[in-house]
Amino acid sequence: GNIVNIPLRVLGGVDAIFKSMGYTSEVYAQAARAAAKNGQKFGSAEWSKTVNALVNDPTADILKAAGNYAEYVTFQSRSGALTSGLLKLRNEAPALRFVIPFITTPTNLIKRGLEYSPLGVVQAAKSTGAARSEAIARATIGSAILGYFATNFLGDGKMTGSAPTDPAQRDEF
Repeated sequence: GNIVNIPLRVLGGVDAIFKSMGYTSEVYAQAARAAAKNGQKFGSAEWSKTVNALVNDPTADILKAAGNYAEYVTFQSRSGALTSGLLKLRNEAPALRFVIPFITTPTNLIKRGLEYSPLGVVQAAKSTGAARSEAIARATIGSAILGYFATNFLGDGKMTGSAPTDPAQRDEF
């Protein structure tokens, strides 16, 4: 039992490190946004004082946003309807734990991939404020990378797909 759980404990420890980093960075980001909303100029003494005060004594909203972001960057975000359904199904049939041991992280990876694709624009349309800006940035970055690979590899003939099934065409290929 204990030896078998070592890999999961190590993964949990690594997750905790990255959650802590994400949490702290979001506390600072939220504090900086709050100072900017107050009309304080970035980098000014007043701005720095406000940011430091909010970092040392964050509001409930900042703490909530930081917690959500920490889960987001470690692919542990709260479950949507599909993930919740799969988790419920797996919990009702314990044998499924061996077939589908991991649900939350893989489904969040798929969601993240969609956010960083042209489909991410849909999320941007549903969002407002900073969340909208972030959704647009993700969709743009992912679409640009997709476009680069599409033109660089597919357009230049570097990626051609499978070989033809006809022996003569395959030899020519």
